[in-house]
Amino acid sequence: MKKVNGGIMANKRVSLDNTLYDGVTFKNCTMVYTGEGGDMGLQNCILENCGWEFNGAAANTLNFLEGLSKGMGPSGKDLVRKLLTRVLDDL
Repeated sequence: MKKVNGGIMANKRVSLDNTLYDGVTFKNCTMVYTGEGGDMGLQNCILENCGWEFNGAAANTLNFLEGLSKGMGPSGKDLVRKLLTRVLDDL
């Protein structure tokens, strides 16, 4: 995994796949994640006015969760809520 320590990145498309960013400040960046490039991480980073772009497997996962939430009615919303709560509780 590639490691980026410290610094400022501004006005860039930042690929998150297979990279650990530690102590980096991102300003006006587009954070891009595909879920296909191995591990990634954002540790001790600051994001200022950044957007997110999910492609490939990451986009498919979000579409799947959205489909569960919308297509299964209240039980689908409850399932997605429980999954996301589990993710947040594990932090």
